Amino acid sequence: MRLARYAAAVLAGAALLLGLSITPAGTTTAGAEAAPPRPQARSALTWNLCGTAEHCPGRTDPALKAAAAAGQALTDPDLAYIMLQEVCAVSHVAPLRKRLGTDWGVYFRPARDVRTGEFIRCGIPNGPGSVQPELAGTAVAVKKSGPGGRVRVAGMEFDPPDPGSPATQGAACLVDDTSRTLACSAHFVHSGVDPDGSLRTWYARQLGERIDAAVARGYRVVVGADLNTTSADGYAAGLHAGAVAADAGAAPTYGPAYPFEAATLAIDYLYFDTAGWSPGPATVSDVVWSDHRMLRGSAVPR
Repeated sequence: MRLARYAAAVLAGAALLLGLSITPAGTTTAGAEAAPPRPQARSALTWNLCGTAEHCPGRTDPALKAAAAAGQALTDPDLAYIMLQEVCAVSHVAPLRKRLGTDWGVYFRPARDVRTGEFIRCGIPNGPGSVQPELAGTAVAVKKSGPGGRVRVAGMEFDPPDPGSPATQGAACLVDDTSRTLACSAHFVHSGVDPDGSLRTWYARQLGERIDAAVARGYRVVVGADLNTTSADGYAAGLHAGAVAADAGAAPTYGPAYPFEAATLAIDYLYFDTAGWSPGPATVSDVVWSDHRMLRGSAVPR
């Protein structure tokens, strides 16, 4: 013990002679801001649960669809980000929030018709006795980083290609302030509305710009989306500037009909920004409650 004290005193004296300062391990110098903790390897899940259209399997059992998504988090402690598309505000989001519990933040963004600006609604009544169908849209859920973790809503709205058109498109986003991570869920229009792909190209470019802007501010970004386009179309090329698709090489996610042996289209995507993450492989899993497969990917923070 005396020898250790003597060595420390000698070291301190030498440091003073050299004009240096010594800070004991585990302490922070006055005025220095502690760096945000780096999250461990995390996995993300994106799934179009097909909860709004009449042809959707299990449409009359919305709680089971929510349970299928929430159940992934209960069995996988590394799952921290869940992105869902074609969800109903009450029938799916409410049971999802209840099943995930207080350790998660959940946010729903209502969808609007790109042509009229009107809200899109589910074919499910908005609660007992209601004649107004509930809102349809996208949802995102983020697991809080520890007991003191803070998750908040981050608005993300896109400009329309025509200044005279209604602003309808965007993404449901949450920010985990503790790990400085932005997680978003997006759903682009289909070819019936956008036959030449111009709308999907326009909005993909804006989503890519938002990813880049968040990265420039020091955030890690993960995006799960049904882009209604394949990589061969090239419509989503604007997303690849600052992000990499974790699902490259994964099996197709859409059939359009169940069983999934007939699936031929990879239109669901997981993106991790390349500055903040080192993405790993992605996998798909069949779920009888949707005409889309679940797509899951993992990444390690840089």
